[in-house]
Amino acid sequence: MKLFLDSGDIDEIKKAYGLGVIDGVTSNPKLIAANWNGKNADFLEALDKLGRKDPVIVTLSSHERDAMIREARELSARHPNVVIKLFMTEQDLSVIGELKGRGIPCHVSLVYSVNQAFLAAKAGASIISPFLGRADDFGDDGVRLLTETIDMIRGYGFDTEVMAASIRHPYHARQAIRCGAPIITLPFAVLEKMYRHPATEEGVQGFLDAAGMKT
Repeated sequence: MKLFLDSGDIDEIKKAYGLGVIDGVTSNPKLIAANWNGKNADFLEALDKLGRKDPVIVTLSSHERDAMIREARELSARHPNVVIKLFMTEQDLSVIGELKGRGIPCHVSLVYSVNQAFLAAKAGASIISPFLGRADDFGDDGVRLLTETIDMIRGYGFDTEVMAASIRHPYHARQAIRCGAPIITLPFAVLEKMYRHPATEEGVQGFLDAAGMKT
């Protein structure tokens, strides 16, 4: 299973990589707007300077078909492992095959049903993302959506990976791990909560105190 960090903050990304557990980075228009004035190219350049060649998922700023394809090609040329994030819309579905034919992998985001996941996989998406937290917000069961999506992908043998997204807290992460999600993407705040536990911290402090060591 692969773990991606959902962030546009280069300091967060560096810290997460320092833990030795991150396999790639995801971003979205809000993150890029907040950290890079909406410029994907600047974000990719900063990632390149880290010396990592892991996959990075970026969202197109264009919404017209020809412009989307042109921008996707430009971004792909800037980084060896760019994955283009598309949304679960009629327009974006129609672009997947074109980009795949050019060797550019696509990630379909904002998936809220198995029907949507099936169509995205059928269209040739490399990655699809059921949104656990947002599904819960609408009164659905995000974990069930994830499980059913994974079962569907495996059942049909699609060459598509399922990325659990909209991970709000460690419980979501735990459930995604238990479901066997091939990829999980989560924010740094959730990653921190995953490795911290009060009983662990209490135990460490107890050992340090007994040994006369200072933190």
